[in-house]
Amino acid sequence: MKFSLPQRFTAAILAAVTALSCMTVSVPLAGAADEDNKASAIEIKVGETYNVADKGVSKAWFRQNGSARNVWPMYTKASDGTTIRAYCADHAKTNPGTGGKPYTVTGKVSDMHVYGVATRSDSRTTLNEFISWVQAPLTASNFTADMYFSASQAAIWVALGDAQIAANSSFGVSYTSSTALGYRASGKTLSASTTSEALTLYAAIKMLEYGNTFYNVWGPNGKNHAPWTGCTINYTPGSSTYSAANVKTGSINLTGGIIKSGVFAEKQIDGQICLVLPMAAASATFVRGNKITLKADKLPTGAFLMSETGVKSANGTLTLSNVRNDKTLYKNGNGMAYGETFLLCIPKTTAEQMDAADTKLQTSVTATMNVDRYDVYVASTNASGVQPVILVEPAVKQSAAQLVFVNQEVAQGTVRVRILKTDEAGAGLAGCTFELTYPGQKAPLTGVSSASGEVVFNDLPLNTNVTIKETAAPRGYMLLPAKTVNTGTKSGQTIELQLANSTDHTFKIHKISSADGRNLMGAYMLFTIEQNIDRVACKVPSLYKHSFTTDALGEITVQGRDLPTGSFEVYEIAAPEGYATDGSDIQTFAWDNSKDIELSFKDAPRPGIKIYKYDKDTKMPLEGATFEIRRDGQVLATVKTDVNGNAGLYDLPKGFYQVVETEPPQGYLRDEQVHEVYIDPTADPTQLIREVNVANTKKLSIRIVKIDKETKVPLSGWKFDVYYNDAHLTTVTTNQNGEAMVENLQPGTYRVKETGGDTEHYNMDAGEQTVELVKDQAEIPTLTFANTIKKHFGILKIDSETHKPIEGVTFAIYKDGKLLGNYTTGADGRIWLPYAEPGTYQAQEVITDPKYVLNEKVFTIENNSEYPTFFTIPNVMKKDITVTKIDKDTGKPLQGVVFQGFKDGKSIGYFTTGADGKFTISYADSGTYTFKEYHTLAGYVLNKEPITIEHTTDGNVDLVVDNTVQKKFEVIKVDSQTKQPLAGVQFKIWRDATLLGDYTTDENGKITIEKVPAGTYKVQEVATLKEYILNDKPYEIEHTTDKDTSLTIENTKKPGLSITKIDAETKKPLSGAVFKLTRANGDVIREDITTGEDGTAFVEGLDAADYIVTEITAPGGYILDKNPRTISLEQGKTYTLTIENTKKPGLLIKKVDAQTSKPLAGASFKVTRGDGSVVRENVVSDVDGIVHLAELDTGTYIITETIAPSGYVIDDTPKTVELRAGQTYEVVFSNSRSYGLQIRKIIKGTNKPLSGCVFRVAKANGEIIGKYTTNSAGLATVSGLEDGVYVVTELSCPEGYRLDSTPQNVIVKSGELATVEFQNEKLASIRIKKIDAVTKKGIYGVRFLVKDEANNLIGEYSTDQDGYIELRDILTDGKSEIKLKVEEIAAAQGYVLDSTVRTLRIRRGETTGLVVENTPVLGQIQVVKKSSQDNPVTNQLKGSLLQGAVFEVENAETGRIVDTITTDSRGIAASNPLPLGRYFVREIKAPRFYQLNTQKVEVKLKVEGDAVRIEMYNDAASIKTSIKKTGNYTVDAGDNMRYDITNVANQSNVPLDNFFWHDRIPTDAVRVGTITTGTYNARVWYKITYKTNKNGYRVLADNLLSTNRYSFKVDSGSLKLASGEYVTDIRYEFGTVPAGFKMTEKATVYVYVPPYMGNGYNITNRVDCGGSYQGEWDSSTSAWVTKIHRAPIYTKPTLPKTGY
Repeated sequence: MKFSLPQRFTAAILAAVTALSCMTVSVPLAGAADEDNKASAIEIKVGETYNVADKGVSKAWFRQNGSARNVWPMYTKASDGTTIRAYCADHAKTNPGTGGKPYTVTGKVSDMHVYGVATRSDSRTTLNEFISWVQAPLTASNFTADMYFSASQAAIWVALGDAQIAANSSFGVSYTSSTALGYRASGKTLSASTTSEALTLYAAIKMLEYGNTFYNVWGPNGKNHAPWTGCTINYTPGSSTYSAANVKTGSINLTGGIIKSGVFAEKQIDGQICLVLPMAAASATFVRGNKITLKADKLPTGAFLMSETGVKSANGTLTLSNVRNDKTLYKNGNGMAYGETFLLCIPKTTAEQMDAADTKLQTSVTATMNVDRYDVYVASTNASGVQPVILVEPAVKQSAAQLVFVNQEVAQGTVRVRILKTDEAGAGLAGCTFELTYPGQKAPLTGVSSASGEVVFNDLPLNTNVTIKETAAPRGYMLLPAKTVNTGTKSGQTIELQLANSTDHTFKIHKISSADGRNLMGAYMLFTIEQNIDRVACKVPSLYKHSFTTDALGEITVQGRDLPTGSFEVYEIAAPEGYATDGSDIQTFAWDNSKDIELSFKDAPRPGIKIYKYDKDTKMPLEGATFEIRRDGQVLATVKTDVNGNAGLYDLPKGFYQVVETEPPQGYLRDEQVHEVYIDPTADPTQLIREVNVANTKKLSIRIVKIDKETKVPLSGWKFDVYYNDAHLTTVTTNQNGEAMVENLQPGTYRVKETGGDTEHYNMDAGEQTVELVKDQAEIPTLTFANTIKKHFGILKIDSETHKPIEGVTFAIYKDGKLLGNYTTGADGRIWLPYAEPGTYQAQEVITDPKYVLNEKVFTIENNSEYPTFFTIPNVMKKDITVTKIDKDTGKPLQGVVFQGFKDGKSIGYFTTGADGKFTISYADSGTYTFKEYHTLAGYVLNKEPITIEHTTDGNVDLVVDNTVQKKFEVIKVDSQTKQPLAGVQFKIWRDATLLGDYTTDENGKITIEKVPAGTYKVQEVATLKEYILNDKPYEIEHTTDKDTSLTIENTKKPGLSITKIDAETKKPLSGAVFKLTRANGDVIREDITTGEDGTAFVEGLDAADYIVTEITAPGGYILDKNPRTISLEQGKTYTLTIENTKKPGLLIKKVDAQTSKPLAGASFKVTRGDGSVVRENVVSDVDGIVHLAELDTGTYIITETIAPSGYVIDDTPKTVELRAGQTYEVVFSNSRSYGLQIRKIIKGTNKPLSGCVFRVAKANGEIIGKYTTNSAGLATVSGLEDGVYVVTELSCPEGYRLDSTPQNVIVKSGELATVEFQNEKLASIRIKKIDAVTKKGIYGVRFLVKDEANNLIGEYSTDQDGYIELRDILTDGKSEIKLKVEEIAAAQGYVLDSTVRTLRIRRGETTGLVVENTPVLGQIQVVKKSSQDNPVTNQLKGSLLQGAVFEVENAETGRIVDTITTDSRGIAASNPLPLGRYFVREIKAPRFYQLNTQKVEVKLKVEGDAVRIEMYNDAASIKTSIKKTGNYTVDAGDNMRYDITNVANQSNVPLDNFFWHDRIPTDAVRVGTITTGTYNARVWYKITYKTNKNGYRVLADNLLSTNRYSFKVDSGSLKLASGEYVTDIRYEFGTVPAGFKMTEKATVYVYVPPYMGNGYNITNRVDCGGSYQGEWDSSTSAWVTKIHRAPIYTKPTLPKTGY
């Protein structure tokens, strides 16, 4: 998009106008031509993907390091067709090619130098405009568009630090160097060798000078941000003139009417008294055309808008044409504003009449304007050898602001909170999310700030502390801390808060080359909080450790709000290819988010050779070229270029080297040149890496085309001999397209001769042809051989319009009235009649192509034996009839409407409209057609009027039929006092005395029936909420199709007590909480008040008095709220009490590799409480390195690693955490890999590790290495050992174990871990096991006393989770045997105490076991499973009993699963007999075609024989998948094109198994080249398979992660397929995916359309997607049709006069 000089001046010097007092710049009062002010709606966003392509090679109008070079102008197309300019950001890498590559936007450019340069570049300024700005020495005759692009690209490179410009005083053009302007001395040097090159770099220097000007205003020492784009409508209330001192923004609430509101002031206009409101419409950046368009909707009678100059609006529309620079009109971060003031005027008499009639003002005013914007972005592609780019956003954006009048009464007994969110300058800030909470609230209220920064929360309770928390802010702004406000006691008031966000700061790392200062992409950096800081003070829960990779600009940028306060250290982990890491460069910084911080790191290049291989014509990189790197005739290395065309060898000593290509890429000629390279590690650092760029030329080809000379129809099966320098090379045969290719040819002279074919019908009269192939020849020469038909008697059948031959038409041939035979035209439209006898023949068409009208005429043909000929007969093609069905109101197409069609009075069948609302009768016969609507959609009125047309072959017929939609019927249920909606109230609804069914109000208190017929409706309430009185009065109302019908019915609460139990964090209702209700004097009323599924419990029949409510049982997984509540009940009223519960905390243990931070599986941990009691033992990290322990009690926990993953050293430092209510804490353990010698100590017979064992390690010669002690994992690791034999001897072991004193020899090798294992025998111990007498399973929590023979107490012990008590080291004083007495003193709940005293004999070295049984007191749990709703799949009604649901029964005390039960045909699942106590029941498998119920239900078995029955419900499963395919509408034969696959999703409410999507490649017209996978919203591993035309499915790639994006080449060459083999199908197989699984980034398929494809051919590409749930499959499909465009290859044949 280009702009004229006056406007561009304003946009370009925007900074100088507002902030540089030293510069005098005038703002023009008139804009440019309207076409220069057109805006683009496109906004580039971080994370978006664009296909960036170049326009081919252009000469660079400068020198690079003294040599000529080329440049490639680049661009991308946005979704609306807007062209976005792109510039190279790394000139050392290759361009994306004319076909383009997908680029992902990684961020905004932060350096304001680049913004300033882009403002003056050819992407934002026209050539003439730029020349006028620069003036001499540039003129229109010496400075071209190509030079302007070269200058723009050069300036961008310098601003990015990727190049530098040398000073110049030659060729009559003088300019300073870029380094003298303050830009980095980095990258390669650009210089001039001609006048044109000097002028080009002069222009680049002028851009860089302006970059400095821009930077001074908008950089760190100025405003420190890019120019902000925004607009507003402000107003001054209570005044007739606009005043910046009393300005407001946002909606205007006029609940008290217009006159009494105080918003309007009186003013006489043209002799009429009006109420006026002064306003200002303004932008933060320059407004194009100096005009703003205003549109006022719903203006009162006689009201109007009026400009400053007195111009009034017409029909509510007004153009402000006096837009000026006035920063008082709009406060914003730019410190400037462009706008104009205006008035909203309402005649006073109109206002008085409106207020008297209580008519509300509902006017809205919208201002639209085209404004300047300046954003510049960086984007990268996955191909490492392809350059990143700078994307310059289109310069002009269409912005809009709106001001609305509302009439929102604040409900009696409530207040409203209005937040106005601004930036530091006071400009409204959009996109900020707020959450408002207060005690007793069911769920938090959320709101997002509008364009004016406004958020409103309504219906808030009086005298309540509400907490307002900002949860999201736009990038670059800090989040505000939570704020608590009391709503006060004044009903109906609005509390206004103005909150301002401060600008967020950034931490940046910049990585450059120490040799030439170039930006280095791909450096891998790590930064972490230092160990010595106080993590409590800075509130860091654990060590902050993150790694990042530098982007295309060599930068890493982290938003300040994402960094915790503290001291950090930063160092490099891995350098980019060809560079060495400086391991000593560790930098530190302190962060408190008070300022921006930037650190710079440098890497030194490694001396070496970098080879880049590319196609000489396309400049695209070439993979698979083999090179030898030689020195002194010796081959040092053989390297092969990668997919980016790169290969290299580094760390070479000083000397001369030769680079020789030994094997070219497939299909290319070998480069014969020997490239000499000199390496000197001590030379100029910029010369350490010597680049060798090698271009390859493709092997040559010849295309042979064989056609019928008259019809141009291709002829297959013709053979040609090919001679190379007169020697026979090969023989080829034309295919069905009449083509034959001769490929992989060397330069030289070739001769092609026709040798055979259909000589029965064709003359071999096409002479031989010669062609000369030369090296680097770009075009493939085409040799066309056209043959004439032999003199023959026959018929030629053609289309009467296109003259194309028609195949499959049958003729009866007669002579003298006698039938000679029937003959049918071939693909060339010909019939070769076998009659040589001269005479007169007759031909009659008896069968034709169904698409054509039968030509019934009998043709007379004269057969002249001397001059036989083909007789030409034309046919007329039939035309289509298309019927389109639309909604009469919206014009939208209607799918699924059925029509009955008639032709000439006879039915021709039924037709159904498709997704586009159409059905088509293709190639319809001529006649009278009638269409009657047979069936319409639900909610629409059937159109009974038939449509009749006359159809001929003159043209296609298109009919449009519309339908009227039926309107919705709605019932709203509210509380009679608060007017709040009531969910869960049941109604019966009748229409015209016919019962429609039972309905229940939703969460909004509504029953909505869409698109219902007109009639008399009766509504009656049949069941209400337990705390409300049933309102069973019947209501009747008339419903029509004119508008929607709404009926509101109220309910009155019962007197009593309502208790609501909710989650303290999510505010979701909690069932299963049990309360005790007592009077104030202590009398107990009830002790079993239990909350239901909705979290509520209601108690009726209570007297007016004071009561105490106490929670006695918390919901499962929650902490008991022990705080009693005192309440006072009044007669006839309901008291509502809301009590919150906090979830029990959880613990997340994470195990990672200390070097790579990758997760480690197989680590074992022990978790104990602060008092030493064991919580869990031997919990093992999973494949993600995670151990998750949920629902722990609050308190102190100690986590100890007991066994490290194989090949790792244990991290044996225990970690202590304090668990607080409702939180999950993460603890990270890191392991380092172990090398050297590892000693493993285990307990004999148990294989358990043993810590505290001391070993001596010595060499075989007796030299002592040292002593080592095993850790908690039983391991001792010795590192740094030399290769050799070592002797390991155990010196001591823990008390209670026998020493293993036998030395062991072990061999240690470098780079390996040698292991040796010792076992210790356990000394005497006792093991008691307590089991259930019925199930024989261990019992938890049984208490025992252990005494010696003299009844002296040894201790009291309790059984563990498995029912065990283990006592060790109980033999003392050298005794070999003792006796102990064991007595059970307390049984577990639900068991009978066993009081028997048992005597045990304990011997040294043995473990004495005792098994004691307890008799259980049993009960049973029964689950009844029902359907919560009608299931359309199984045809089961709501409340049906469901078979096949599987439940787990968990012991609430031990957490163990004690039973697994399944519902039978009666919907009942019964447990085995269970001991009395608390249990949890949880569903683990749903019934067929139902969703899993995730509710966890607590059940108590209290008395012997107790059988507790619970009911659980399931929602029906809905199975649905989706997929969408899009692509080009048209494509040229011989071109590439891309298909996009989007909307791949599991739209079911259940997980799907065997989920896949599948692309059927339209191989009739294309060949596939490259695919990209897209990404998804959930982590799933999947694989890609492909099928070819010769083989079944094979795996392309496996173990792919769905959140990552991949790219694969699937062309025949890349897959190494057989000759003639190509890919036909590509399938993505995911296995099981969760509900809601969907694609987040599109997948793409790049294909190639062969050049021989015919014009108008439709390519149909189909995709499908599917998955199964419980054996039921669902699939969806999508198709895209692309039409091929190609210039015709035939000429219009000359037709004989006969036959017409």
